Amino acid sequence: MSASPADNVRRGKLTQFLDGIISGKKPLGAARDSERFIEAICAQPDPPSCITKLISGSSGLTSVQACMRFKTDPAFLNGSATNLLQYLQAPALKTICGGEFLHQTILHIVEPPIFWDVFVRAYGESILDSKAQQCFGWLLLELISLPTDKAIRYYELAQDPTIQTRLLNSSEIETRTIGQRIKHILSSLTSQSTFDGYGGPGGRHDNDNVDFRQISILPTADELTSQEPPFLRRAQDMEDADEKDTRLAIHLDNQFRLLREDMVGEMREELQIALNLKKGKHRGMVIEGLEVIGITCGVPSWGLKLQCKSDFPQLARFKDNITKRRKFLIEHNKIFKHLSLACLIIDKEVVAFPTVHRDEDLLSSM
Repeated sequence: MSASPADNVRRGKLTQFLDGIISGKKPLGAARDSERFIEAICAQPDPPSCITKLISGSSGLTSVQACMRFKTDPAFLNGSATNLLQYLQAPALKTICGGEFLHQTILHIVEPPIFWDVFVRAYGESILDSKAQQCFGWLLLELISLPTDKAIRYYELAQDPTIQTRLLNSSEIETRTIGQRIKHILSSLTSQSTFDGYGGPGGRHDNDNVDFRQISILPTADELTSQEPPFLRRAQDMEDADEKDTRLAIHLDNQFRLLREDMVGEMREELQIALNLKKGKHRGMVIEGLEVIGITCGVPSWGLKLQCKSDFPQLARFKDNITKRRKFLIEHNKIFKHLSLACLIIDKEVVAFPTVHRDEDLLSSM
């Protein structure tokens, strides 16, 4: 949707204000100016160009530093501060000078730690809303991903069990993913492995581990909804393994991941299309508005009995004839196939992977 003339005029005024601050021609003298300065940054349509302007301007980064400490109340933390941190999460910013421009901006936000200390305390006291919590996790992740001499001062905070637990148990998958990445980086500090960004295994979600033996064969909810591509080794990686023991270990790891991806890849794609996380046409059957009406016990195990609010499309033409409905289901046994794996979703969250127990008598009932 194109911007209205009024929006274009306002953006022009904000850009003019931003340029005046960055160049040092206009001082950042009040809390109101600081929020307008943040609004002006976030209004820029191209984050790489904007951050380059901040870096190169005589007063760009110092103004960013100042605007983040004029106000430290919850309204600012959940509002303007969160907006700026969300803007800085643009993927393109990590590509400028290998992320160095982004690192410089972040360090000006947290050093001296006037804003950072308040932000950490607000997170611990549950003052931050869900967007601000995600921004807190992202900022902490970026800080421990800095070069070791700068990142080391943030390791202790990242290792705090309370903070880790809250990030990993967040109701938002984006925040949980950040928690997994933080956990992965910290685990590399105490092991023989080294953190190599996210090109190697581990840290993408709660079922992405360096040791393939620790990976659950059945996928988790976070894994299926993760937007991160799975870790699969290139052919070159196999050829570069020069020692016999290393080559064997890499071969086993690679075979497991490839075979598992053959199974999980299709499930992930189907689910993401069904949840509108990815464009495409799904091949599976989606049944909405299910209601739990009972529990069944017996062979082979117990199960939930679910009732549809509306009829199956395939059975709509036999609405008043149970006999024909049952006959149709018997003849077309791939509809709601027996022992097929299903995915139970509540409020767009995957909660279970049940196995279908196909009972023609129940399915044909009206």
